[in-house]
Amino acid sequence: YQRRVHGRRKGEGEETRPFSYALHWASVSCVLAMQMPRNLSDLPDPPVYFIAAFLGSPILRLLHSRFADLLKLHVLRIKCPPTTSLQLSVVLDQLFAWTPAIPCSQVVIEALHTVESTSILSQISRLARCDCLTQFTLRMEGTEAGDEITQALAQLKASASLRMLSLHLSHNDIGDHGASLLSQLQDSPSLRHLSMSLGYGSIGPDGANALAKLKDCRHISRLILDLQRNDLGDEGTICLADLSSSRVTMLSLCLAHNGIGEDGGKAFARLQRAPLLAELNLQLQHNNIGDAGVLGLAALKNCPVLGQLTLNLAGNDLGVVSASALAGLRESQELRLLVLNLEDNDLGPHGAQELSALKACPRLTHFSLSLGYNDVGPIGARALADLRSSGCLTALSLGLSHNEIGDQGACALEALKDCAALTQLTLELEGNEIGAAGAHALSGFKHCAALLQMSLGLQRNDIGDAGAQALASLRESPQLSQLALFLEYNGIGDDGAKALSSLASGANLCHLTLALGFNDMGAPGARALSHLRDSARLQHLALDLGVQWHWR
Repeated sequence: YQRRVHGRRKGEGEETRPFSYALHWASVSCVLAMQMPRNLSDLPDPPVYFIAAFLGSPILRLLHSRFADLLKLHVLRIKCPPTTSLQLSVVLDQLFAWTPAIPCSQVVIEALHTVESTSILSQISRLARCDCLTQFTLRMEGTEAGDEITQALAQLKASASLRMLSLHLSHNDIGDHGASLLSQLQDSPSLRHLSMSLGYGSIGPDGANALAKLKDCRHISRLILDLQRNDLGDEGTICLADLSSSRVTMLSLCLAHNGIGEDGGKAFARLQRAPLLAELNLQLQHNNIGDAGVLGLAALKNCPVLGQLTLNLAGNDLGVVSASALAGLRESQELRLLVLNLEDNDLGPHGAQELSALKACPRLTHFSLSLGYNDVGPIGARALADLRSSGCLTALSLGLSHNEIGDQGACALEALKDCAALTQLTLELEGNEIGAAGAHALSGFKHCAALLQMSLGLQRNDIGDAGAQALASLRESPQLSQLALFLEYNGIGDDGAKALSSLASGANLCHLTLALGFNDMGAPGARALSHLRDSARLQHLALDLGVQWHWR
């Protein structure tokens, strides 16, 4: 450390600063990474053994007693590659013998697909006796350890200091019994934040019922459960809806691909009674909730303190009735951030018209709406342009990919520039048969007075050189500081590329992303774009030209 960090000062020769000076880094959070090589059989002294032996040596104990106020290790990270043949139990024995000497508040163990998962699990219970540990993260995905994992982790409930626990245990086939064991964490006296990833775990309604007992833990304020691709069905979902009686302020449930029907969707209406719930994230994509189930979700407008809501209902056979029900969220008096993913449904232009009523939500400042593959058409795009009349909307994201809105729809969306408070705008318009006329209309956002950040996705359209030249005029925006243009598969040639290179002259533009892969530009266009690096204003430049231009 002394030689590499401090270096040699003039006149010092080979001498270095006293060791006590080298300890001035103690106020910085230190991360110790034990990277285990894949092939250790040829090494006479495996480096991890050396590190573990050093951790357990009296040297650090002596340093800690001498410099207790300086030497503090905050984060300890162990990463075990899948093919390691190392005896992890030896390393962990040394580790846990050492941690009481040097306070370690956060431990991260990554052991993906590790063959010696049993060696790790046999040591985890010792963490419960570590008085200084406040955060623990375990990544053991696809180890097939099953009950061994959950039995070991359930013992963490005895920890008196653990505040944050993150468990990534997908692809482990823990089943209902494993879920029941993990639910014992409700008895933890100190746990505040709990995150569990249990996807592909063969968990059914009984396991969901056990996990719902976490509602009885009065200390947990943030709860994240990833249960995608299990077998919960309506019965298991109804059990999880009982979390409405918990005192969590943030709840995230990922229940994608779980065979949830209308009854499961209706059950989420119970969450409107959650007294402290301020942030809710429901990932329910690719189920069979239908219009009747969405009526239950729309009741969330009555949640007393809900300020942030994310609903992913992609691929749920929803129609105009669902759109009308979700538009009722405008009645919420607390909602500030709303994310709706309704891709791959059957909303059509009338569904888009219904959703445009969300402009009346009184306190909504951030709104993201994804309607890809919904046959919205230009009529639906024109309806969504009415969002411009919102008086408080500052960040807007519209996903309208593959909706055949054409140039008419793009021209209609230009009206969003009149949104008075809008500072961030994202438009995803991939595969919409937009040509140069539509691109010219979208360039009108240069007149948006407050716009600071803009992302425009026009992949797989046909704007050509003329459209690229029109979009290059966005450099005239007086306020725009961040711009991202995704223009792959648009028939853009050298002239279009040369025009886009002029974006560097934007008055305030400092972050620029250009994706131009799979177009028709050659070496002259690429050469023109290369001059972007010479811009004195640009602080960040991301340029993706794909592979096509290399062949010219």
